[in-house]
Amino acid sequence: MGSVEPLARIIEAEIEAKLESRVRFDFRSLWAHDLQGRASSFQRLVAVGMDIEKAAKLSGVMADEA
Repeated sequence: MGSVEPLARIIEAEIEAKLESRVRFDFRSLWAHDLQGRASSFQRLVAVGMDIEKAAKLSGVMADEA
């Protein structure tokens, strides 16, 4: 998701410029399917000694409030 979302925003801007119409890609369903990968990343970060809260934010298990 960290790669797909930013690329999608670039593509949206290009399509909007060419078609002169608003375009949005929605990847929320992909985010749900990525839960296993995020959980695995979280587990590995914690296993190497990272703080649980920081690991959760970095892996996407917990939303960053910034």
